[in-house]
Amino acid sequence: MEGLVCKVTLFLLLGSFGSAARRSSFEDFDLKVPLPLRGNFPKDKWSLYLPTEVKNNTLCRSALDAMMKELSGVEITPSHKLVDSWGKTSSGYMIGLMSFHGVYDECKNFVSSPNATEEGSYEGRYCNINLKKFQRKKLAYQESAANPVFSLPWVHPAEVGSTIIDVLLSPGTVNGTQVGYSTCIPDVCTGYDLQESMEEVVKGTDFIVQGINCHTDLTSDPFSTEDIVFIVVLSVLACLTALASVVDIYIQKTGNEELVQRFELAHYFTGGLRYLLPFSAYTNIQKVFHMNTESTPETVTCLHGIRVLSMTWVVWAHQQMETFVYTTNLFSMFDKMRGLLYQTALNGFPSVDSFFFMGGFLMAYSVVREYKRSKRFNIFLFYFHRILRLVPPILLTAGLYATVAKYFLDGPLAPVWNYTRDICQRNWWIDVTFVSNFGWKFDEQSCLGQCWYLAVDSQLYLVAPLILLPILYNERLGMVWLYFVTMASFIIPAAVNYAYDLPPTSLLLDANGTNFFNLNYTAPWCRAGPIYIGIWLGVFMANNGTQKIKLKPWEVLAGWTVAVLTGLMVVFGVWSYNVFPRKVPYDVMTQLIYGGLHRPAWGAALAWVVFACYNGYGGFVDDFLSHPVWQPISRLTYSIYLVALSLQGAITYNTRIQFYFDHYPKVLETVGALVISVIPAILVSITAESPIIGIEKLIFSRPAGRGERRPKEPSHLEGINNKAFETTMELKETEAEVKAAEVNGIQRNDSSGSCPPYCEVEVLESSTKL
Repeated sequence: MEGLVCKVTLFLLLGSFGSAARRSSFEDFDLKVPLPLRGNFPKDKWSLYLPTEVKNNTLCRSALDAMMKELSGVEITPSHKLVDSWGKTSSGYMIGLMSFHGVYDECKNFVSSPNATEEGSYEGRYCNINLKKFQRKKLAYQESAANPVFSLPWVHPAEVGSTIIDVLLSPGTVNGTQVGYSTCIPDVCTGYDLQESMEEVVKGTDFIVQGINCHTDLTSDPFSTEDIVFIVVLSVLACLTALASVVDIYIQKTGNEELVQRFELAHYFTGGLRYLLPFSAYTNIQKVFHMNTESTPETVTCLHGIRVLSMTWVVWAHQQMETFVYTTNLFSMFDKMRGLLYQTALNGFPSVDSFFFMGGFLMAYSVVREYKRSKRFNIFLFYFHRILRLVPPILLTAGLYATVAKYFLDGPLAPVWNYTRDICQRNWWIDVTFVSNFGWKFDEQSCLGQCWYLAVDSQLYLVAPLILLPILYNERLGMVWLYFVTMASFIIPAAVNYAYDLPPTSLLLDANGTNFFNLNYTAPWCRAGPIYIGIWLGVFMANNGTQKIKLKPWEVLAGWTVAVLTGLMVVFGVWSYNVFPRKVPYDVMTQLIYGGLHRPAWGAALAWVVFACYNGYGGFVDDFLSHPVWQPISRLTYSIYLVALSLQGAITYNTRIQFYFDHYPKVLETVGALVISVIPAILVSITAESPIIGIEKLIFSRPAGRGERRPKEPSHLEGINNKAFETTMELKETEAEVKAAEVNGIQRNDSSGSCPPYCEVEVLESSTKL
């Protein structure tokens, strides 16, 4: 048994490494470890893991001396566990494994022997050390038109070594290479002690200490003022939700008519409990998960499926990004990305345009239809409705990530969350005011990075009346005006690409990637194409009413053929340029034609899908997209959109091991992120989304008469915002739905936006008893 222990210990400790010998009390110790270790654990390696240069007569020095005393014996001691937790080299650094995190929990749970020092026992402190080789010359990988400079560290060791020091000192290690590893030091030593010691260790070498980060346990941090405020807000919302649910259940289960009448006959603005019921989780959750199997002539049910699939596509694309820098096979990863099908991740940007298209379509349809009915357009409610629907969920989500979310993170990467938390505390206003797409102009990042989409969509929504009002008051001239602005939406992105020499779209590791994102990708004047395509379809369908369009078989075949080919060309058309290294460089014509047309082309392909499914030419595509199973998730897409991206980061930062890039693990990660995101999305929906919708409906609706259930009358708010994320895609309520006393009275909520791609929620009717 002792022989086995020795072999295991040898395996665990051989990875320790060091640089030049340092003067310390460690030199006085002969590590009398089991025989197989002798001669394989050089004394000069300790200084890369421990603050060996710390001054004498300090608690840190006392703990280090006690640790070395234990390691000098032949018995396995707690100090061996501390050394065992250190990050050491393993197989894989020739394919990109340049970070060695060790065993976080082993360090975190470490406790020394009770009488290790005169002061008693000590615990472990987990620290990350990052070293960087001097950039004294250009990278070995030179820039060319087909292969731009790869900005991430790139390493080509001349020969395989068994320790991290072999990587550091290898002549093949490219200047600029970063290597990170973890250590576990006695908690009586500070990060400053380790920093000073490491600065001495690297003197005279080609490396510098880029950073040392010693962990503090985020889960044990005391509550800050911000935390307390947010907890109070959550507590108030939770109490309102619980109380409203109890009252709602009592009314619905007992049929207390007197109590119902008290609510319904209350004064329009002083309804007492009348304004409490919209917070009922009992009704709101039922509405979220209700599946309506009956469609009406004016229901575009295929939008449910399009919205859910587009949201899934975005989460899939984001998942590739979240774990990129924590990948163990960084160098071999790019070979796995060269397949054609992987363009669905590398070129997943059309998923955003799906939501732009749906927003433009539903906005135009609703505005034109409402104007035909009432002959008026309320500009105040047009804007107020949107702000009221979008802002509360953003505030709640940003507040969560700025405060108490840190208590759910623990792991070697958990301190990275501090960066997200600090940004949310400082810049939450950027998302609320819908200017996050311009944050780079004033050197500020937004809390919810995906909300650049909300910002762009809101800015285009702000000027939407300039497009729609001419159509309402003089349709012929209005359509001419729409034609010109649509043409402009094709030309402007191409002109921006040409003027700034930008790629046709965001390409993998492109040298101009940041400029493209700032100048084109998040610029509203470059994203308007799909919205205007949606407006064309919305105006056409609103004017056509419920009448179905008759098409000949060859027209249907031609429409589907063109739409499918267009969609495939948009997604896979830049395959040759969107790999690393590139197969061929892109030319100016690609830069202009694809850059200017791919977004409206995607919108046009979706316009055909919606048109064909609505008019009965969708076939199995319509059966799939219109299936009721999509409806619950469709209603949650706005909330999922708000919570998913940061939650994906939190899941990454909670991991104990690094990620190996392959297609199947990425699929599993994406599914896991979607499933987990649904839980907080439901909470956001029933606390900050559905109640606001219900209260808004009470304020802007007429009260019912005595003893009557108030019918669902068309509100001036309905149908005049972007509904790309509304829960139900019904464009008109039928009489049967108006009179239904069941939970299936789901109403629209338009909110727009989603971040890169999804942001609308449905307007859930707060209570069927109102």
